[in-house]
Amino acid sequence: METRKATIIVSSCVFAIVLWYAGYAGFPLALADETYSFVAKWGTLGNYDGMLNLPASITLDTAGNVYVTDTNNNRIEKFSSDGKFLSKWGTYGTGNGQFNLPTSIVIDSRGNVYISDQANNRVEEFDGSGNYIQQFNLVQYYPARIAIDSSGDIYFSDPTKNIVGKFSNEGQVIAKWGTYGNDSGQFDTPTGIAIDSVGNVYVTDAGNNRIEEFSSDGQFIDKWGSAGTGNGQFNSPQGIAVDSVGDVYVTDTGNYRIEKFTSTGQFITKFGTSGTGNGQFEVPSGIAIDSSGNVYVSDASYDHPNIQKFSISNSTANTVKSTVPEFGATTLFALTAAIVSLVIFTRKTSGKI
Repeated sequence: METRKATIIVSSCVFAIVLWYAGYAGFPLALADETYSFVAKWGTLGNYDGMLNLPASITLDTAGNVYVTDTNNNRIEKFSSDGKFLSKWGTYGTGNGQFNLPTSIVIDSRGNVYISDQANNRVEEFDGSGNYIQQFNLVQYYPARIAIDSSGDIYFSDPTKNIVGKFSNEGQVIAKWGTYGNDSGQFDTPTGIAIDSVGNVYVTDAGNNRIEEFSSDGQFIDKWGSAGTGNGQFNSPQGIAVDSVGDVYVTDTGNYRIEKFTSTGQFITKFGTSGTGNGQFEVPSGIAIDSSGNVYVSDASYDHPNIQKFSISNSTANTVKSTVPEFGATTLFALTAAIVSLVIFTRKTSGKI
């Protein structure tokens, strides 16, 4: 009799564990909040060294140096990770190494720098010191933002034609996808573009206030977001970046903030408010993440352009995601059901044992 009772109790406990794991593995749970703290800020309106005029995009090299498209000054500026001016290159024009509204910048595994020279309908390639290498003419396209994958293939978004395109480092067109609309795989003003470590493509679909995810050849995978001010909602999202663990960061431009998500679109945290103070934004546009998880944001404000740096001051959510989750509603339901089942089994057998 004692053996039967022990068996029932053990079975009930196993049932509880199974239900708990189902809630953990099969459903998204609540994550602990992450907190980002302001670290540094640099840049003022102007055209002298270290000054900015509409910094639309930002990227980092392996040493942590910061490269910015100083769009209205038609040049690239390079800074140290703490904002010290290092160098610049570019002037207005159509010649090699010149620009007409450079709006996006990325760096490949060799350290070469690619610039979307938007109004000249091309992408230009330079070495890390700003020496011109080559250009890719995209005569019929207006490349707003660009990204590069581990193979060296280059992706661009064209908000005027509502497409995303992909071409090789030799300039050969590989793929393009998208039409105007709000169905899955369609766009209304695609802007930011980012590639994760397995080659999936994330696009800020600004007019539809959402993020869309595609395979490297343009097959639709997922989407998330809607218009609004709540967590996970957007108002004209622009820039996008993916960190080393696959989390996705978005400049929620019209809401004056940064939002962070898992790779499947689950909201993690947000930071930033409207204003010109430290940690505030007027037009958050470009975004980049360094190897330590620091976040760099370019504010393309017409009056107060700047670059800001933030560090994570509470990484509980990352620990939670990789080990034990906090109790979400599904998990609590599973544990409650397990406890109830234990009581029922015990009552049913109490008179027979």
